[in-house]
Parts: sequence; structure tokens; C-alpha cells
Amino acid sequence: MVTNRDPKHAGTKKVEWFHSSWVSGAHATLGKEHAMKLNSAQIENTLDQFEAEVLPEDNPVVQKLTELFGDHTYFLDQAGLNIVEIADQDSQDGRTAVVVNIANWTDEGSKLAPHKPERTDVLLSL
Repeated sequence: MVTNRDPKHAGTKKVEWFHSSWVSGAHATLGKEHAMKLNSAQIENTLDQFEAEVLPEDNPVVQKLTELFGDHTYFLDQAGLNIVEIADQDSQDGRTAVVVNIANWTDEGSKLAPHKPERTDVLLSL
């Protein structure tokens, strides 16, 4: 559970994780082999193109997310929780990525509801 939906303050707000049933089946479709951990330059470049806040590595929820989804960089935005993946797995350049949403904010805006990963229309140049 993320306690505040404002991505501008995601790094400073308390982020909590609740029972692993939160991702019931969602992580099964998100292969860990597609895990994409961004370096600091890629994160900066991503944030220049995508209005979001990166979850800091020292946030306890990141460790749980990594166990479930793989070693990704996780982003919070107004829609929810997102990761970045290579846009075309057959492409060897790895320079074009797509934002993938893995959880949306609930109606009350204080919790995330997981779902099967959904590619968004947001393409990034890494």
C-alpha cells in the first residue's frame, strides 16, 4: 500500500507493502527475465519524459516488489505503480522503452490495486 498518491512526494512518504496476495497472478505474466534496472542517467532521462517519482532503493516495499517482479526500477505516477521495459524485445539496441503499469490507485487514492501488466502508450528514449 502506498499511503499518498502524490508522486512528487513518493520518495518522502511512507510506503508500505501488504500481503503477497496483492499480486495474485499479476507477477506471473511479468517475467523476471525482462527485469530492467535503470542506472542513474537512465532514471533522469526517464523522468524528463515521464512525470513520475522513482521509488527509492532503500524503501522497504522495493525489496518486496523485486522479489515478486524482478529487479526493476519502480515509478509512481498519477495512474499508479509502473516499471519500464524494452519496447521491442527483439531489438538489440535497447534504447526505446515503454512504461508498463502494474497497479492502479484505488478510488480512495490511498492504496494500489494490482492487475496484469499493461503497456502504456508512453515510449521513452533511453
